[in-house]
Amino acid sequence: MNFAPNADEALHFRKICTLSDRRWVRYAPAYVITNEPLRAEMAFMPKNCNNALTVAASGDHPFFCKLHGARHVTTFDITCNAKLMSDIKIAALHELNIGEYFDLLKSLHTAKNPLFVPNMNKIIPHLPAFVQKYMVDMTKHGFSLFSAGRGTESYIPRSLQTSDFQELKTLVNEPFDFIWSDAVDLQLTEHYDFIHLSNISDYLSYEKMGQVLINMINHTNVGGTIFAEQQNHPNAELLFPQVSEKLSNWKLLSRGRMNVLQRIR
Repeated sequence: MNFAPNADEALHFRKICTLSDRRWVRYAPAYVITNEPLRAEMAFMPKNCNNALTVAASGDHPFFCKLHGARHVTTFDITCNAKLMSDIKIAALHELNIGEYFDLLKSLHTAKNPLFVPNMNKIIPHLPAFVQKYMVDMTKHGFSLFSAGRGTESYIPRSLQTSDFQELKTLVNEPFDFIWSDAVDLQLTEHYDFIHLSNISDYLSYEKMGQVLINMINHTNVGGTIFAEQQNHPNAELLFPQVSEKLSNWKLLSRGRMNVLQRIR
């Protein structure tokens, strides 16, 4: 895990980035809630998944990987605050009941200072010491750690149910491994049975998305799948069929909103 954020570096990034650039940088706010139908997306995970790679995002992606059978989950994200959101959710699993859990998320959805939202005092002591310090320092500097994103009214129906919440208590007992990197520069040393790229193709050029896909193809086990959601741009929808046509060991399973490739040999 190469995660060592600090507020001084964040201040430097804020000074050198334009307002438009700050949305997707190393210290950009992370979403509190997912905007993806993860239950449907996880249907493309192979049944015997030993090793999964997913964006950290709001922390729900690795949760759903575990719920659908992934034995080990590695996360990555361009912003370190995605890791922070994931760690908070893991601590909340073990310290709060499901009602308190969702109340916490609703509060973080709009909170200016996450340190003082209800029940956060129960969570903070269970975060790593350097993460606690990071939260305090960033808050002192006036940084927004989290972003509202999608409205909470649409979140709970598509997120964790009571049975999921209870199961995750036994499945997840420590933070997920995290690689702090954008998708283009992601350095992988392992191979995976399932790779979930979320909708990163919406934010990358066609050429850069191609680079990402080549990297993932080289780190996928036989029988493994690569998933990319498409919301705004057709990059994934265009690239995935091309791979299946050019590489005989890859098969296109789905195209459109959900784009899926499977390595068949």
